[in-house]
Amino acid sequence: MSEPLTLNLFGGFRIVGSAGGPALPRKSRALLSFLVLEDRLVGRDQVGELLWPERGTEQQRHSLRQSLLVLRAAVGSSAIRTGGEGLGLQTQAIDSDVKSFLRMSASHEPENLSSSAHLYIGPLLHGFPALTAGFDDWLAGQRSRLDNIAMALLTRLAELNIAAGDHEEAIVHSERLLAIDPLREDAQRLLMLALNTAGRRTEALRQYEVSKDLLWSELAIGPAEETVSLFHRIRDQASVAIAPLPAASSPVVAPMPQSGAPWVAVLPFRSLGPDTVPRYFADGLGDDIVLRLAALAEPIVLSASTTLIFRDQAVDPRRVAHDLGVHYLVAGSLRCAGADLRLAVELLEGSTGRVLWSRAFETRDRDLFEAQDTIAASVVTTIIPQIHAAELRRVRAQRPEDLTAYDLFLHGRDIMFRLNRTNFNEAGALLRRAITRDGHYAAPCALLADWHSLRIGQGWSDAPESDTQQSQVANNEALERDPSNAKALAISAHSRSYLHRDYDGAIDLFDRALESAPNDASVWMWSASTYAYIGDGTEAVRRAERALTLSPRDPLIFRFHSTLCLAHFTNGNHDEAAKWGFLAARTGPSYTSNLRYTIAALVEAGRSDEAAPLIERLHELHPNFIVSEMISGHPYRDPAQRARIGKALVVAGLQA
Repeated sequence: MSEPLTLNLFGGFRIVGSAGGPALPRKSRALLSFLVLEDRLVGRDQVGELLWPERGTEQQRHSLRQSLLVLRAAVGSSAIRTGGEGLGLQTQAIDSDVKSFLRMSASHEPENLSSSAHLYIGPLLHGFPALTAGFDDWLAGQRSRLDNIAMALLTRLAELNIAAGDHEEAIVHSERLLAIDPLREDAQRLLMLALNTAGRRTEALRQYEVSKDLLWSELAIGPAEETVSLFHRIRDQASVAIAPLPAASSPVVAPMPQSGAPWVAVLPFRSLGPDTVPRYFADGLGDDIVLRLAALAEPIVLSASTTLIFRDQAVDPRRVAHDLGVHYLVAGSLRCAGADLRLAVELLEGSTGRVLWSRAFETRDRDLFEAQDTIAASVVTTIIPQIHAAELRRVRAQRPEDLTAYDLFLHGRDIMFRLNRTNFNEAGALLRRAITRDGHYAAPCALLADWHSLRIGQGWSDAPESDTQQSQVANNEALERDPSNAKALAISAHSRSYLHRDYDGAIDLFDRALESAPNDASVWMWSASTYAYIGDGTEAVRRAERALTLSPRDPLIFRFHSTLCLAHFTNGNHDEAAKWGFLAARTGPSYTSNLRYTIAALVEAGRSDEAAPLIERLHELHPNFIVSEMISGHPYRDPAQRARIGKALVVAGLQA
């Protein structure tokens, strides 16, 4: 078998192993790039609309056939695969620098991370001419995604270099990071720290001035307090070693007030006991927790390099939180004894130093990299609900006139998911206030779209068509404010499938959301529902279980359980559906969607007698519920599935 061709897309377009590559027409190059980066079967009509939007369907298909002929001549006919209405590339016939970059950037091995960074030689398809609005938008999204991954990779490498004492390499990676985005203050701080630890203190101080001038000339803002604080520590130290925290009597610059989502810092983990845990493992564990938190919309997490100065120090959490400008700290210790590895971790409230939550994690697995991944995942999935709960307690204690946009968002979300019809409209009003209060904040727009959708699903809407339209308006505004916001993408995708039956468009948006935030449990949950609607119960179950794994203590756990009920009902596994439905009804007794699926599952399982309390509850929440009206608007794509649930509900005794 011949060696696979390699398509290099970073820094331009080049086919390695084919003399005809550079001579490909623009749209053939665009088509090949699109298929490589999508890495799946894509619809012919989707490609036609992307590359030839000005032409009719038949002309688009003709143009696509011509481009495929050109591609087959350039890369070999075996490289193109087709299936029904879809087309893609044979992975064994053509490789790409992007694919290798993504694979190695996900590794724990420093060598792989370094190799991945070497592949990124410039922006994706740098210099590629404008083509069509659709393709240009797609390319901009892909560039942004890969730039973000490259910046996260370079940040991690610089942090690893600093931790290992390889200061010159840290400088190189920091400078590359700034070449991608000169306005990233965390990158400016990394470079300042790397220069200082390399003994180039004067250059570190000069870098601060460069950063300050750039921020003012480009954005008309000053540096963040975190940057100012680092500058002061470097300026005031007597040697190149990072100075400890100033004494209590020393002046400390007050951090900038944070009025949005909460900020959290992960302090370096301390190694205790007779058998010292390797430093690279302790640092790697902190890095992994930071990376997993960074993949979520909230809380906002500081880079790992920011907290390195607190390594091996006994610190006052109140002063550390104050200096860093964060609301919460994650701190912990590692103890190794024989085959046992134990992590004790705490979540601390920054303003008081109070321990909000603590837990011990233990493993006998001495494969440290595997243990690191497992423990990091467990820490993140358990602290996120604790932070959400603490934030909600804080908001409830505030005066209404003091609420920020984020506070209004939290308050609205809390009321919304109590699913109390009496004050449900109050949640919508709070979210609209949050949207007005901050013109850049996407989260309340996305949640308002969900609010309209949920009002329809609960049977509480007096004008479903108007709610459908307003849901779309709120979704569009969320994506205008933040095109990469995973929750906005996911709720927009759910609306497409639930309200508009655009399943393919929904799945595309879910893919984008998961690229942006692969660890966001709510995205996995919403996508599971869409896969159930198209009849793929197996994939729906997999995605719902993934959501539950990522957030096993989620405050809105009833939605995860309800989604598993829907997924198993779609699969015809009615006893399992009823099990999850009962769990959802226990924690979310007012969620009417779950009540309907659970009732239907019980009927299908021959357990109708157990449905009586659920039917009574459904009548309380939705007294005018009529099965035929629900079925006419049900998002199941298959009419037989819609008929199946409708028949079960009628058998249960609900009004036909």
